[in-house]
Amino acid sequence: MLIDTGAAFTLVDENICLELGFAPHRFQEVIGVDQRPHERPVFRLTVGLRMHDDIGRARNVRFVEDIVGMPRPVRDEGYVGLLGRDFLRHFELIYDGPTSHFQLVRDPHRIRWR
Repeated sequence: MLIDTGAAFTLVDENICLELGFAPHRFQEVIGVDQRPHERPVFRLTVGLRMHDDIGRARNVRFVEDIVGMPRPVRDEGYVGLLGRDFLRHFELIYDGPTSHFQLVRDPHRIRWR
């Protein structure tokens, strides 16, 4: 998944949700990159990420959120969704432009996960 600080919410390929047997619990109007409104399915999902801290310890981070289904890209883009601000609100995002690295800092202990 890509981190998208411009996305208000997290999106995932709707076909993956449907193939896994999830049904949308509502629909929401979304304005995409084409700047046109589209009615998109919304799924209540748990998103989990495996993250590593600066000394190599691994931790699973999970959150339950309404995830908006997005259409499958015409070609493989190498990702299946976007992590939007609804996910990022749980973290401080630090981006190092010269090295193109980012860190997600999660309080209360200010542990840096990448």
